[in-house]
Amino acid sequence: MGLKRKDCKAKSDQDFLRQRLFVQEYLKDFNGRQAAIRAGYSKSNAARHACRLLGFPHIARMVEEAQAAAFARCQLSVDRVIQEMMRIAFIDPAELFDDNGELKPISQIPREYRAAISSISRNSDGTRITLWSKVEALRDLGKHLRMFVEQIEHKDTTPIAEQLAKARERVKAGLEFLAATSQPEDPTVPDDEASTDQPEDQPDQHPHPEAGSPE
Repeated sequence: MGLKRKDCKAKSDQDFLRQRLFVQEYLKDFNGRQAAIRAGYSKSNAARHACRLLGFPHIARMVEEAQAAAFARCQLSVDRVIQEMMRIAFIDPAELFDDNGELKPISQIPREYRAAISSISRNSDGTRITLWSKVEALRDLGKHLRMFVEQIEHKDTTPIAEQLAKARERVKAGLEFLAATSQPEDPTVPDDEASTDQPEDQPDQHPHPEAGSPE
C-alpha cells in the first residue's frame, strides 16, 4: 500500500495514517464498522465513517492492491480453487486402495486424491476415511460454470379459455369501478329540499283568461 497523502482526501497526517489503518483492519474481516472502530474512529459514527471511506477511490484501490498481494503470497487464484473442487468432484475411490482391497498408507496416496479426504479415524476395526461431498463439489462447479438455471414452474389446470374469460371480467370490473368513482357529483338539489313556491316577483307563467272571454 504505497499510497501517499497527496493521493487521498486526508485532512492531516493523522487522518492519512488512520485511513491506512482502516484498510488494514478492514482486510481482516471485511466488516467496515468494526474496522473503523479499530482504526480509531468514533464508535457512534463508525458505520458512517466506514461508508464514506469505502466510497473513496484511493481506499478501494488500497483494498484491491492488498488483496492481490495476499493472494500472490498464498498462491491463491480462481484456477487453484477450481482445481481443488475438481479433485473432490471427480475422485475415484478405488485409487485409495491397493490391489487386495486394503486402504493404502496415507503416504502412498497421491496428493490429488488426498485432497478429497475430509477426515481419517482409526479404531479397533481399522482405519476409516471420510471424503468431502462429491455432490456439493459438482454443484459448486456447475454454479461457477452457470450450468444450472433455476426455474419456477407454475401449473394451472384451468382451461385457457376460462382463464381469459375471468381476466376479461376482472378488467371490465376495474374499468366500471374507475368510471363510477371518477364521475362528478350531481349538483341537483334533492327533491325534498327543492322549493315548490315561485318567487313573488316572477310573472305567472299561466295567465288567467280575461273576464268575459269564453272558457
